[in-house]
This record gives sequence, structure tokens and C-alpha cells, in this order.
Amino acid sequence: MPLQLLGTVPLVTADINGQAASLVLDTGSNVTMLSGIAAKRLGVAWDEGAPLPITGAGGTADAFAATIPSLALGGDETSDVEVLVAQGLPPMIDGVLGIDVLTDYEVDLDVPHRRLVLYRARPCPDALPPWPMPFTRLPVDQQQSGHLLTPAELDGRPLLGLLDTGAAGTVIRLAAARDAGVTEAALRADPTQRAYSLDGNGIAVHQQRFETLKIGAAVLEQPVLYVADLPPFAEDLVIGGDYLATRRVWFSLSTGQVFVATADQP
Repeated sequence: MPLQLLGTVPLVTADINGQAASLVLDTGSNVTMLSGIAAKRLGVAWDEGAPLPITGAGGTADAFAATIPSLALGGDETSDVEVLVAQGLPPMIDGVLGIDVLTDYEVDLDVPHRRLVLYRARPCPDALPPWPMPFTRLPVDQQQSGHLLTPAELDGRPLLGLLDTGAAGTVIRLAAARDAGVTEAALRADPTQRAYSLDGNGIAVHQQRFETLKIGAAVLEQPVLYVADLPPFAEDLVIGGDYLATRRVWFSLSTGQVFVATADQP
């Protein structure tokens, strides 16, 4: 399937009830969501009764349960897919394709070449990506929610990061940034920006430059990271597009494995 990009965030075109919908491919979201505007356009009705709280980087917001009669990805169709309708999603997307749906697939995400390949999930935990180029297994710890955490090092300090394809860049928790030497004066010198979050609340961020960020075998030199007050589930880092959009990555959410290409394809 071809990918479109919103900055560094991958967008995939799904077929919902016979109509095209642009969804963020989001390993940082454990649920699949539609915006209210998109749900109406696509003929998806939702339960307007008791709202269901969703928690994102910017806080908590209300969403409503819905069922998509038909969801097709690259021609592979699934019926009666349970989703949430959230009114606060950014207007440039129709929704979010989350872990609950992606667990059914092996996800071959190649943002540099704007290509996504989905395979039906394989029961064998020892299965490897069928890639011609060398790759390495990224050490991950899969949470009960399905989120994937991996160890990282920032300027030699050990951290734990959430692998989030829906994040444009890497975000470090404010407390971890302070431990790494970022001062209040340095934060005040950088004007506060407001970044989108899928809960609709947005999140206040600052930008700071560090010496090195190590993730697996990769070392990012002089990375500029966002600093923010992250929610607890995000751990120390949200690892986003500055890492995940610059290399080919294989997500096996059904077995809790992640593989990263260490060279470009021939």
C-alpha cells in the first residue's frame, strides 16, 4: 500500500464502507478512531450514550463507541470493526489506525520509500522479516495495552521509550530532560509551542538539543527533541518520526517483536 506523509507521520488510505479514509498508522494508540466529521461522511453511526474516556499526550477526552461494518486495508477486508469516534482529532485526518487492528497483521513500514506492506499475523514467534537487506531485532517490552517500549540512551543516560509511529518527533518527559541537564533558563529561552495530540487537547512543548540519542544500534547525533509533561504510559520518551520515519521497520504486534533495517534495500 502506498503511504502519504503528514510531516513524518505515515497516513494510509483505508476503505471504510466503500469510501476512502485517510488514517494515521499509529502504534502509539491502542484503539482505532474516527473523527466525528469522517464518521458522518463514511456512514458510521456511533452510540451517543455514555462517553468513553480516552487518554492522550494532552490529557483526557470523551469518545463514543461505534462499529464499522466494513474496513478494508489493501483489499483485505474485515467486518464489524469496533472503533471510537472522537471529536477532537486534527481536521487534516479522518482517523487513527491503532494497535487493536494492527495486531492482526505483520506491519512492514517503509516510510523512506512511502510503502506499507501488511501480512496476516503469523503464529510463529521466530519468524523473521523477508528482507534482502541486513536488519536487527530491537529489544522491546510489550505492555498489556499493546504498546511497545524499548530502551534508549540520551547523552549516556538510560531511558525507556514508547515506539509511536503517530508522533512527528521524539518527545522527552520534562523530568528526564532535567535529569539530562536541561535547565529552567534553557526552557524559558525556547518559546512554548502547541503540538497536536489525539485527545484534542494539544500539548505544550519546548525544543532542546542534546548530544546523542541511542536507540538499538542506531545513534542520532545532535538530536533536537521536544520536551513536554508526558502522561505516565509514555514512559521517559515518545520515540517518533525522527527515528521511525527514517528507516524500514517491521512491527509484529501479535508476538511483541520489532525489527529495524540496518541498511537500505538494494
